Amino acid sequence: MNEENKNEEIKLPEDLLLEIQSLKDSLTENVVKVGRLNVQKSFYERDFKMLNEELAELYEQSAIISKKEEEMEIRITTQYGAGRLDLASGVFVKQ
Repeated sequence: MNEENKNEEIKLPEDLLLEIQSLKDSLTENVVKVGRLNVQKSFYERDFKMLNEELAELYEQSAIISKKEEEMEIRITTQYGAGRLDLASGVFVKQ
């Protein structure tokens, strides 16, 4: 390669320039979509974390309520003897 051709500037054809610009535009559009999805994903992850925390709290409350229910049954059985308690009506049927 001689020194003269080394720094030669070549004007690319318009159709090739348009193709290059189209690729750049597609890449930019893709990057924007990825960014939007990542933002949306972070919101969903935050919501999912909050739901899991709320579920964990509700499970803890269920365990506490179940324990209190067991204690209530023991109190009633101790006071009234063996039987069955209908929680809806509040009626205890001795066995």
